[in-house]
Amino acid sequence: MRIADVVLWGLSPTYDLRDHLDRTACPVAGGGLEHDEGGRYLSTSGYRNTCPD
Repeated sequence: MRIADVVLWGLSPTYDLRDHLDRTACPVAGGGLEHDEGGRYLSTSGYRNTCPD
């Protein structure tokens, strides 16, 4: 009988990313949506500045 290996993953980088999503996503995406994009893609909630300078 063979016993399988166990791999443990540290999840704290994932938690840090989730907790600080605004500081992480905006630089990676190159900024937030422009006003016309907000109306096109988020028509139900309207425009809002998602990545303030």
